[in-house]
Amino acid sequence: MAARSNLRGGVTATMATCLCGRLATERSEAGRYFCAEHLPRRAPVPPPRPAPPSVPAPGPRQGELFDRT
Repeated sequence: MAARSNLRGGVTATMATCLCGRLATERSEAGRYFCAEHLPRRAPVPPPRPAPPSVPAPGPRQGELFDRT
């Protein structure tokens, strides 16, 4: 929940609290404020999967093995 307070000189400061109630000092990528302990982090990108083994081209069918002349 953000609370605004007027400071001297007409400057407005915004204080935000984390969901746990502590002062929020970190801003997430989505624009929400969290304390350092609860700041959501992206999971690391998994390494790329290896390409599946190539399937050999099918050989001649059994009927084509013998010459039919």
